[in-house]
Amino acid sequence: MTVTAYEFERLSSVSGFNNAVMHCKSLIGMLGEAGEFISVADLVNSKVADSSITVSQVNPIIGSLLGDKFKYISRSFNLLQNFTDFSSIQKIVAKWKALDIVLVYHHPELGIMAVNPKNSQSWESITQLKIDELLVFYVGAFGNKFDEKLADGVIQNMIAFISGRKMKQIPALEKGKYAFSPVKAAKEP
Repeated sequence: MTVTAYEFERLSSVSGFNNAVMHCKSLIGMLGEAGEFISVADLVNSKVADSSITVSQVNPIIGSLLGDKFKYISRSFNLLQNFTDFSSIQKIVAKWKALDIVLVYHHPELGIMAVNPKNSQSWESITQLKIDELLVFYVGAFGNKFDEKLADGVIQNMIAFISGRKMKQIPALEKGKYAFSPVKAAKEP
């Protein structure tokens, strides 16, 4: 990471410092929950919904947890056509228990949207994926070792389906421990 003269400028005010502390606390809290095989997409969406975090925190949290901490592979893709068949892709991907999958949709008006493709509720806030817009796929196993070729197969199959092409059958995707698990309700203080 490049060090700049203004790297810590936002921390010079009380509000900037407090925002940074609250972001770190949110990130650390989600780390424990994600360790229980709860999708980071579902975690951040529940935190945005209850105003624990803001939409501007979603991308840094996903990058920190999935990229840095859990070492997921990622690939970006610009959509080749509009896509709206969320129930079909969710039914297929829900059977893939070998790996965890998170999609990040970069919506031009709504901002960053995290999607757990195994969770039908995760798709509800998206009416369509539009041509030329950006999707980033994250595939991994919550910090556990995983087959990167299998992860690449997940991404290739999802891109194929979203692009209107046929998926390849990969039986190994249906064996594993990474099935959809709902976020547990927060305990009242």
